[in-house]
Amino acid sequence: MQSETLWVTESEELFEFRRLRCELKKMAPHSRGKLAKEVETVIHLLRKKNARLVFAESCTGGLLGSLFTEHPGVSEIFTGSFVVYRESAKKSWLGVKNSTLKKFSAVSAECAEEMVRGALKKTPEATLAAAVTGYLGPDGNPAGRVWISILERSAKSAQTVLIDLTHLPTQNIRKGTRKRSGFSALENRLRRRELAALATLFLVRSSLEG
Repeated sequence: MQSETLWVTESEELFEFRRLRCELKKMAPHSRGKLAKEVETVIHLLRKKNARLVFAESCTGGLLGSLFTEHPGVSEIFTGSFVVYRESAKKSWLGVKNSTLKKFSAVSAECAEEMVRGALKKTPEATLAAAVTGYLGPDGNPAGRVWISILERSAKSAQTVLIDLTHLPTQNIRKGTRKRSGFSALENRLRRRELAALATLFLVRSSLEG
């Protein structure tokens, strides 16, 4: 298994890490608008490559699938999304091993890779799969660790990346004013959810462009 840590590693063997790292940090306050644009870009690339995508979503809770189905005719290149929020769903739907969950937990590179392999195995018409699993908070530690795994059917190994969303801006600057307001724990959770989805799309895009 190949894995890297986005925002920590300087390696660029799997993806353009520095570019993605800068884009994620820059887009943190504007993730919702960027998500829509990134979905359009990925749909265009999938059509250009004549590829079909499937998701396995845990912490994003179906957000990625929902964004794709807003586009007419997307069934040509999008097969669906496995929303496996609980460990039992990861095991029964995608074949994640109980031993993997016990040894490494559901928020791990090992779990992400088994999710992505399971999604591709369960979806014969898909040529590319992306899995995302993480802990977004507000309770517990560490909130903001997200693992993403990408697997092409023609590839021998998955490409798995750790995304660090633990350090988000703690204040919101209202446009046109000098007023600042702190983000609530729920707001930070929702922002991390959007950024996890955005990071997944970045990595899918990089795989298609590679």
